[in-house]
Amino acid sequence: MRMPRSRRILAVGMTILATAAITVLGPGTADAATPKCDRQHQFQGRYWMDQGLAYPAYYYMPAYYYSSNGGEYVFTCQLRYGNTGNGVKALQESLNECNLRLIGGTRLSVDGQFGNKTFNAVKAVQTAYRIGVDGVYGPQTAQTIAHRAYVPQATASPWRCSAYNA
Repeated sequence: MRMPRSRRILAVGMTILATAAITVLGPGTADAATPKCDRQHQFQGRYWMDQGLAYPAYYYMPAYYYSSNGGEYVFTCQLRYGNTGNGVKALQESLNECNLRLIGGTRLSVDGQFGNKTFNAVKAVQTAYRIGVDGVYGPQTAQTIAHRAYVPQATASPWRCSAYNA
C-alpha cells in the first residue's frame, strides 16, 4: 500500500529539515554544550587503600563551577586547544605527575595555556588508553586518565595518581 501524497511530502520535508540542521549546527552540538573547565577543584573522592587501611583521597581535577542553585562543581567539562586558565593548569599537572611516561617523558610547562604541547600530550594519553583521539579533554578522557590525588594519612608520600570515575 502506497503512502498518501501529503505524508510523503511531510516525510521529505522532515528529512530536508534534519539534513539542514546537521549541516548548520554540525554533528557535535552536544560537545558544544559541554562547559569549559574553568578552574581546578579539590574534592574528597574514593578512599585509597594503603597497607590494608582505607584513607580519604582528595582529587585535584579540572572543573566547571556551575553557579545556579547555590553553586556546585561539575567535572563533566572540557578543555581544548586555545583554552587558558586554572582548569588547564590542573590538567597539565595531572599529565606531568601521573601520565608522564604516556606523554613521552617530557614535562609540560604548567602555564595554563592549552597549546600544541598540551594538545599532543592529551592525544598521546588518549591513544595509550585506546579512547577517542581528538586532543580534547572531555568527560571520557577525564574518567580515563590518572589525576593527582592527595592522601594525607598515607604511610609513604601523600601524593598519588588515580583515575577518578564520577
